[in-house]
Amino acid sequence: MNKKSFGLKVIIFALTGLFPFLCVAQEVISPSDGVWANRQILVIDVPSGSSAYYSLSGNDPESSGFAYDGPVLLDVDGDVLLKVTVVSTDGTRFKKDVLYTVKNAPYPEKTEYYDFVRNCVEAGIINYTAGAELSVPAGLEYSLGQQQDCFETGKNLVLSEKTVVSRYIPCTITDGSVYWRFLIHVNPVMTGVYSRRDVPFEIIDWETVSFANKKFIYKIDDGWWQQPKLPLKIDRSVNHMISWQPVDYASENSVRFFVLPPKPQIHQTTAASGAVSVSYSGEPGYKFGLIQQDGTVSELYDSFEIDTFQGDRYEGSYRTGIFYDSVYQGELEIPFSVNKRVPQKPVITSSAKNNFSRRLVTLGIQSLPGTVVYASVSGPVIVDSADVSVDVLFAFQKENFKKLDTDRIVLHPSNDGAAAYKVSVYSEDSSKNRSSVTEYKVVIDTCNYYVDSTSSAGEFSDGTRERPYTSFEQLLPFINENRFVNVILSGEMAMPQKNTVISSNVQITGQNDGRIVFLPKSSLTVRNSSLVISDCIISYAANHTKGEESEISANLIQIERGVLDFNNVELSAAFAKNGTVINAENSVVTIKNSGVTSSADSYSSALAAVDSKISIRNSTVTTVAGTSINFSAQGGIFELRSTQCKIVGVMGRIAELFDTQSSVTDNAFSADLKKQLSSTSAVYTDSRNVSVEYSGNKESGF
Repeated sequence: MNKKSFGLKVIIFALTGLFPFLCVAQEVISPSDGVWANRQILVIDVPSGSSAYYSLSGNDPESSGFAYDGPVLLDVDGDVLLKVTVVSTDGTRFKKDVLYTVKNAPYPEKTEYYDFVRNCVEAGIINYTAGAELSVPAGLEYSLGQQQDCFETGKNLVLSEKTVVSRYIPCTITDGSVYWRFLIHVNPVMTGVYSRRDVPFEIIDWETVSFANKKFIYKIDDGWWQQPKLPLKIDRSVNHMISWQPVDYASENSVRFFVLPPKPQIHQTTAASGAVSVSYSGEPGYKFGLIQQDGTVSELYDSFEIDTFQGDRYEGSYRTGIFYDSVYQGELEIPFSVNKRVPQKPVITSSAKNNFSRRLVTLGIQSLPGTVVYASVSGPVIVDSADVSVDVLFAFQKENFKKLDTDRIVLHPSNDGAAAYKVSVYSEDSSKNRSSVTEYKVVIDTCNYYVDSTSSAGEFSDGTRERPYTSFEQLLPFINENRFVNVILSGEMAMPQKNTVISSNVQITGQNDGRIVFLPKSSLTVRNSSLVISDCIISYAANHTKGEESEISANLIQIERGVLDFNNVELSAAFAKNGTVINAENSVVTIKNSGVTSSADSYSSALAAVDSKISIRNSTVTTVAGTSINFSAQGGIFELRSTQCKIVGVMGRIAELFDTQSSVTDNAFSADLKKQLSSTSAVYTDSRNVSVEYSGNKESGF
C-alpha cells in the first residue's frame, strides 16, 4: 500500500450530508461526558433539511441559544452543560444534554508525545485520508469512539484505500494521568465512475417498471407491444428483455432493447485487517451507488470496502442504489459491522489477599458477555518461601493459552514448599479481537511460617516475614491440615496450656533468640509425624503447688510412631513430682549438639523409649531428682556417643537398657548421688541387651 503524507488542519464545514449513505442521524459527535484536559469541539450530525441549535447557559437552545452551522470550538473551561436541539423537517425535535468538565493540563514533557498531543489538541479536528498512516506514539494510549472503556497502546493506524467511509471518529489519548479528546475526520480516496444510460422507462424498486415516455411503445420479453398506462410488475429472479420503438412507424425506426438480469446476491467478506468488502455475484455489469441524504446517487462502484481504525467499532447500514449497465435497478440496504475494538480485559478476583495465601486459591474470571476467555496458568514453581519475586520466576517462561470453559481457576498448594503461580487471561470476541492481558501472581505457601511475639501486624498477620504470627495457636490449624510446616521462630513462643497433638511434619528453626515456652499444663504429642527443632531454647516449669497436679507423672514431649530431631537445642524442664522430658514409642529420636536438663522432686528422666531408635551425639544431658535417670530404653536401638551425661539426686543411673542393641562410646558420665549402692553402674543392661559397642567412656561418682 502506498503511504500518503499526513497533515493536520482544522476542518470548517457543515456536517449536513457528512454521512450521506449511513442510516444514522441526529448524533452529538463531540463533546461527550467526561473530564478533559483540553477545550472541546462541537460537532453535530445534522440530517439533510434539519436545523440544529445549542446553548451553554442552560437555557433552551432553540429560543435562547446559537444556530449550529458547522464545527465550532467551545471556548469554555470548568464544568460545562451543553444543550443541543435538532429540529427535523417534520417538526420532530431531538434533544441532548452533555455534561463535561475541562481541566486544562500541560502537554507531556517528552518531545514526541508533546508534539503529537499539541498538534491534535490545537487542531481539534484532524483531517485523515484513507491509505495514509496516522502514528500515535507508543508511549501514549488511545481510545476511539464515544465510550472510553478500552484503551490501546499507541501504534500506526491505517485505513484501506478502498474504503468509502467518510465520518468523524472521536479519539481520546492519555499519558496515564489526564485525557485529551479530539476528532479524526476520515475522507475516502477511492473514486467511482459517473455513468448513466438514457432509457425511456424507469425501474422502481427492482420489480416495478414505469413507462412514462409516451413517444414509445413497449413490450417485455415475448409480450404484446403496448403503451402501458400503469407500471408493470416483473419477476427479478429471471432474465427479462424490455424492447421499445417509436409510436409513429417509420421504416428507418429500429427496435431497441435492454436486458434485465436477475437480481444479484450481495456478499460481504472480512479481510485479515478487519475491513468489510461488499461485492455481488450475478450477471457482470452491476454497480453500487451510494445514496446521499437527498436521495441522489453520484459515483458508481463495482465493489467497495468499509473500514475503521484499530480500536474502533463501526456498525450500521448503508443505503445503496444498484445500477445495471448504468440503469438504476433499485435500492438495497446493506447492514455492516467492522469491529476492531478490543474487548475489555477480564477481571480477576481472588480468594487470597495481598497475592499470598495459606490455602488453595480460587480465582473468579469476569468478562463481557459474548466473549471467550483464554487462560495461561504458569506454575507451580516451588520456592523456599514466599519471599521471592514472582516476576523473576516467570520472566522466561512461555505462556500457553487455552480456552477457559468455566469462570473459575483453582490453584493448589504444594506439599514440597511455597508454590508460585502466574495466571494470564484475555478475552476474545466474535470478531477475533483480543483484549489486553490481565495478569495475576500469587504465592501459596502452606509450608513456611514466621512467628514473632513482638510483631505488631495484629489482625493482618499471615505468617509471612513481613507480617508474622505471634502465637502457636495461630499456627496450629495450618500444622494439622498440611503435610509439612516449616516454622521460623523469633523471640518467645508460648505453648497452649493443654496437650497439643501434632499430626503433620513440623520443622522449627530459631533465629534472634528463638524460644519455645511450655507453660504449666502444656505438653506436646507428635503422632505419626515428625518434629525437627533447631537453634532454639525450650523451657518448661510446672506449678510447684500441693494438690492433684503435683502427683501426676508428666511427659513433656510424647512421640508416638513419629520422629523427633533436636539440633543445637537447649531444653530445660522443671517438673513438680515426676517427669520425663521425651517419651517415645515406636519412634525415632535424634539429639545432636544439644543440651537437655530435667528436674523433679521424686523421679526425673530425660528420655524414655519403647521399641524406638535413639541417637544422642555431642550433647549434654543432666537430670536432677530423688531418682535420676538420663535414659531408659526398652527394645529398639540405642546410640549414645560423645555426650556429657550427669545425674544428681539420691540414686540413679545414666542409662537403663532392656533388650536393646546399644552403642555407647566416648561419653563422660558423672554422678552426684546421696546414696551409693555397691552394684550401681553408670549404664545398666539386662541379659537380653546386645551391646554392639561400649568403649571410651569415662565415669565419675559411680
